[in-house]
Amino acid sequence: MATSAPGIPTAVSAQPLGIGSLNQPCFPQPGFYPAADAYVGPAPHPVAVFDNEYGAIWNTPLQPPEWMNQSDPLRYQLVVCLGTSQDGGELIQACEFAGDKRLPLFRGRYVAKVYEAKSAKLLGTEVILGDAYRGCPIVVRFAPNERQWLFSNPDLIELQRVLGKYVYR
Repeated sequence: MATSAPGIPTAVSAQPLGIGSLNQPCFPQPGFYPAADAYVGPAPHPVAVFDNEYGAIWNTPLQPPEWMNQSDPLRYQLVVCLGTSQDGGELIQACEFAGDKRLPLFRGRYVAKVYEAKSAKLLGTEVILGDAYRGCPIVVRFAPNERQWLFSNPDLIELQRVLGKYVYR
């Protein structure tokens, strides 16, 4: 990817190797994919969703809808970047860990930025809620000076509901 002014999207010339390679619009120096399908034509418009660490969200117990499950990465017309969960969700439960460590688990609230993959044009900003069910993580890394609470993961059904206005327009 060529360099340009900070924050100005730059064309990515390399062929994406898979959905995980489509995360460039999420970077501080955003990239876009000129060879990707444009956000035009009949619905549904395929979406690649990335978490705040730029990892693709597809490992879910629920079967993702077809518009989140394309075999050719260049068929994705939209890229969604989820920010870090925001404070303020309701308390789901207290999670207990070894060493008498207890952390509250709150329902996550994620800011989602929706971009066109072909241009990195910002199409909208939405809020995606996390899962509301009880379920503590199996493993948590504790480090000094880190927050002392947890957030639930983004909810697939909520993703489908909120992103539907982009997918089916």
